[in-house]
Order: sequence, then C-alpha cells, then structure tokens
Amino acid sequence: MKKLLLFGFGAIGFLSLNAQAPINHKIYEQDKNQGVSNKQTIYVGPNAKNQMSKRAETLQDIYNFAEAYGESMMLGAPESYIRWISADSNALTVYDDGNGGSTAQHNGIHVVGTSFDPKDSAFIDIGKTVLARFNPYTVDTIRWVQYYVRNVDSIDLGSGNQEVIDTVFVQYFDFSGISLRQFNRGGNNLNTAPNVDGYKAKTRLNSTALYTDTILLNNAYGDSVNYQEGRLFGRTVGTVPPDFKSLSTNGTQVQANVVAMSVFFKPMKKAQLKDTFVNWTNPNFKRTTNGLGVRFLYWTDHAQDIFSIYRLNNTFWTPGFLVDGQTFNGWKSYLPTTAYNTTSMFDVDFNITVENLSARELAKDLSAVKVYPNPATGNQVAAVFNLTKTANVSAVVMDINGRTVKTLPSGAFQKGLNEMVISTEGLSKGIYTLSVQTDNAVEATKFVVQ
Repeated sequence: MKKLLLFGFGAIGFLSLNAQAPINHKIYEQDKNQGVSNKQTIYVGPNAKNQMSKRAETLQDIYNFAEAYGESMMLGAPESYIRWISADSNALTVYDDGNGGSTAQHNGIHVVGTSFDPKDSAFIDIGKTVLARFNPYTVDTIRWVQYYVRNVDSIDLGSGNQEVIDTVFVQYFDFSGISLRQFNRGGNNLNTAPNVDGYKAKTRLNSTALYTDTILLNNAYGDSVNYQEGRLFGRTVGTVPPDFKSLSTNGTQVQANVVAMSVFFKPMKKAQLKDTFVNWTNPNFKRTTNGLGVRFLYWTDHAQDIFSIYRLNNTFWTPGFLVDGQTFNGWKSYLPTTAYNTTSMFDVDFNITVENLSARELAKDLSAVKVYPNPATGNQVAAVFNLTKTANVSAVVMDINGRTVKTLPSGAFQKGLNEMVISTEGLSKGIYTLSVQTDNAVEATKFVVQ
C-alpha cells in the first residue's frame, strides 16, 4: 500500500436544508486554491483524441459558463477547490481543525454534474455566440480537471493479489432527460438536473441518460499527489461522447437546447467504517480506499440566482441525505448548488459544434439587435433590429441575475430596419440584457442604465 501526502475535500456538514433561506457551505482551507500543473493531459472515452471536430460548420467553440458568470454577474473572480466524490458514506475525511488537532467526517457528495445552456446571455461578456433555442448543436468534447487519490494498488480477493481498477461513470443527457425545477430564495429560482425519477439509488446512475461513458482507472492514473513537493495537481480529462446532440425547440418550450452531464466514482475496494480515503493530518486513520475529486469554483457569500428560462446553466450534486433515494425538505435525487448562499460551479468546458449555422442564420428573420443610446442617458432607449420579412416581435429586459424587469408585448414589424422604444423609467443603475424574439429567432444584447 502506498504512503502518500494526501489531501481533503470541501465538505458540506450535516445541513438542515431549507430551500427558503441561504444555506451555509463550508469549504476547508486545505482544499482551496489548488494549483493545476501541466504534467500530463489525458483524453479518455470512445475514440478519444485531442482534436476539434473537422466538420465544416461555421460555429465551433468552447463554452465555460463558470467563466461567463464570473464576468457577467458574480462580481469578482472565483476561488477554486476540490470536490470529492464518494460511492458511499463509510469513508472518512480527516482535516486539520485549525487548533493543532484534527477532525474527521464522512464524505457528503456522491454524484456531481452540470447543465449547459448556450442560450444564456452571460456568454456575451466572454465573446461567445449566444444560440437560439432553434439551433441544435453537437457536444464534441467535455473537459474538466480530476484529482485521483490512489492509496491501494492491489487487494487480496482470496486467490492472490489483484490489481485495483477503479471506475468513473460519466453520463450525458439531452433535454428529454432533464428536469426543470424551482425553489424560493427571494424569488422563483430555476435549476436543471437529470430527471429526478430516473435516478437509481443502487447504482447512483440515471436511466434517462443518452449514454454512459465508463472510464477505468489503474495505477497509471495514480499521479495526482506530488508528495515530494507536498502539493496537489490535477489532470485534464476530456471525453468524446458518441453523437451527443441537443434537442431544438418544438416552438413551445423555450428552455429547450439544454444538455447535462454527471460524474460518479466507484472504487473497486469498498470503504469500511473508519477507513480514510483523504487524510490531511492524522496518520492513525487507515487509508485503504481510493478517491476521485474534480475542480469546482466558488464565490463566497454570493448566490447564483436563475430566474430566466433562457438561462439554465447550473451545477448540481447528490448529497448524502438524498443518495439512497429519500426525499429531504422537498428535494429528491439532486440538489442544485444554487440552493447555497455560497455558489459552487463545476469547472467544465463544453466544446460544441453548430451544424450549418450559416444556413440557419440566413433562415432567421431577425438580426443586428442594438440599443441606442448605450449607456442610456434619458428615460428611454431605442432597440434597433433588422427583419428579413414581416414578423411579430416581442422583447424582454432582464437584470444582471436574469430576472425579467420589463416586458414588451408582441407587435407586427415590417421587413427591414425597425425600432422599438423602451422606457427605462423605474430601472436602477446597472447592466441589463435586452432579448428580442420572433417566431424563429432570439437575439440578445446588453445595455447600461446610468
């Protein structure tokens, strides 16, 4: 068995979970601001390779909604920490208690995941194209950073020692396998996660997934702890899902085109009570099981509130009080990290390709949406846009949290350049998003009220 300098996870203590109020989210000092080295990059999954798609579509880009939210609405750069994933609650994590001693607790997170919605206007601030719900896309690659603790390389199964092979399950979901839910924290917050009724407590997997990617980890992967330098580093992992496509709208569901992914780690050797898979301080605790963590980003005392069905980017996880299929304070299967006063986000890159975007852009009847003057200097602004044909046009103004603060009713506009007058009376100083919509297109732009 290896003896390594081990590391811990940012844990949630036992919570009296009430979605009506902010929830404390404790992150241990040992898990904060973990550096990521470039020692090794590995791509895993079916037909894995480090490349962009070679199809000839006009849009192919990498989206990271944590980066977009940091620029757009979280008001400051995030800190990073490690979120550890556990198959059960038997393994202990031992931390420095800050007073010269140590504290041990059971791991509380079992499944982690994230939804992805390219319709989110937050992507404007990092220079990304905001898609309409009519633009289906292919997810070519998903990349994140993993940390793999390997305490044991072989075990005796009764017929001699056998190499330990641990397993990571990555599941992919299109809109048909996703649940949209609400909770109240000063407003009707929205969140998305895999279908709550599809979650299977026995396997920790979800039956509504399009595909389950099975990743096997052996000794070759066990390099996430650098005990000589006394520090931790991560390994970038990319998966290439087979034909993982979004679903465009049928004309009634504006939240369509959202996809999701989830990660679950299952060690070959099950943890027994008082086993320790992460140990910062106390060598007396047994280390006889392996562990996996992923990098999360968080904003202290800042909640990520989602109020718009055009903005369904959020992270979710399955904590210990939901893992066995029970319902707790109305929550079932998955809990959004937006339920916490301190928001955590799974730091994930989505590499997407929009097929035949150029042809779709020609088919769209709406383009070139701008706001004048910007910044707004009086009590009204003009929304200017171009139509390729006569169309009914409506618009909404959203604040920095995606909350609709002004709605303009639908009206008929003629082909060519058009203008829609929007009153700014009652709007506080700040940044707003104008979303203009026709029957087959949505365009968004930002403006400032001074």
